Amino acid sequence: MKQATGRIVEHFPILKDKINFTDSERATEAMEGLNEAEATFLQLAWFFERPDGAKFDLGELYSHLNNDWLELALELITEYFRKDTYLIQQPTYSLVKDGSDYFSMTQFAEELTRRGINYPRQKVYSYYTRGKIPEPDLIVGGMKYWHKDAVDAYYQHERDRMLGLSDASDGGKTATKIDRIELPSLTDWGILQVKGLGNTYFRYNFEGDRPVLEESYFVDNAENVEDKHQTMSRDSDLYKTVQQQLDAYFEEREKSEVREG
Repeated sequence: MKQATGRIVEHFPILKDKINFTDSERATEAMEGLNEAEATFLQLAWFFERPDGAKFDLGELYSHLNNDWLELALELITEYFRKDTYLIQQPTYSLVKDGSDYFSMTQFAEELTRRGINYPRQKVYSYYTRGKIPEPDLIVGGMKYWHKDAVDAYYQHERDRMLGLSDASDGGKTATKIDRIELPSLTDWGILQVKGLGNTYFRYNFEGDRPVLEESYFVDNAENVEDKHQTMSRDSDLYKTVQQQLDAYFEEREKSEVREG
């Protein structure tokens, strides 16, 4: 499966089993029940997989796609010719290259997901149109791009919002947002995860009877190895809030044990 086709399947899982339906009879069957966007991207995937046999009419993009989906289709076509066919070996039409400091909307969504905030491209687009994501730092040929610093700032903003940092002053009396926790052993740290931050792991240990959060945490899905290990100051809102949730968890656990005893 071509890389560009794989990305179509990521956005439209319903199409996965239809990619090989390229003869006319099965193609008609494959189209049944699909909406216009799904049908258009399926035809595009057929072209990516069999460019010598499957034809794709660019008029389909004009007729059936707009806004978010049109932008994605154009991005995939470019990616296909650059990465899957290598027909564009030295692209010069764009100022933005792979590995640059700028992220397209798709890359924006992928970066958030890698760092534990599962926002698909559709959600990023929706948030952008509603003003919840800042304006792009660069627009090239109608394509929007955000600098990596803007992406990082937005990640931190959403991470803090999901952690409920605005509730940090209520003394830990709110319900804990810990989603999963493992107790420490003689040789290993205790591990906890909080709701809303998948693939992000915090460590803690006990000092006396009190659980104490470690300053470092781990983002499992970060693309670069150096980005997987993150640190936070004990004076930071992030540290204080997770520590507060950790304290609240064990306070409630102790109360439950007393009630049951």
